[in-house]
Amino acid sequence: MLASSSRDGTVVLWDVQTRKKSTKWQPFSANTYCPTFSPDGKLLAAGGDTLTQPPAKPGLRNPVVKFWDLAAGKEAGGLWPTSKPIRHMVFTPDSKQLLVVGGTNYDLEVMDMVKRDFWAYLWGRKKAGIGSLALNPDGKTAVTANLDGTVSVWNIPRDKQKIDWDMLEERNRKKDK
Repeated sequence: MLASSSRDGTVVLWDVQTRKKSTKWQPFSANTYCPTFSPDGKLLAAGGDTLTQPPAKPGLRNPVVKFWDLAAGKEAGGLWPTSKPIRHMVFTPDSKQLLVVGGTNYDLEVMDMVKRDFWAYLWGRKKAGIGSLALNPDGKTAVTANLDGTVSVWNIPRDKQKIDWDMLEERNRKKDK
């Protein structure tokens, strides 16, 4: 199975064998980003913008993470993280946590998938935003590539940054040699 997202607020599940749509889900009223399957195969998470409650201010789009129960074929709740807008998500290998990154913020949020609540906000020192997110297969270390040329390495689930590596400094140091 493959999932794609769209600016019209939809997520489409595709049957890879037949190359046909198997399910179309409209979790959002606006942009949908980064559909992500849980490793246990039970859930699909999608980040997006919605005009529904709880609004920060009436009429504004709010970032939301919504879940699709793959076995039941129906929506399975959602949460409103603080990251705006949601750009990257990844489940830990045991499917018990979901890491969420907002593109204009420099924070990484960790969701407890059992309680369906955000329990850790990992604040980075960079103000340029996070460009991408990767998780080590052991689920204990995350890496973010920041838009200012730095890389941050995070301890998961502990709520502290492990290393902050300035890629631009490294590149300039190599040029100078």
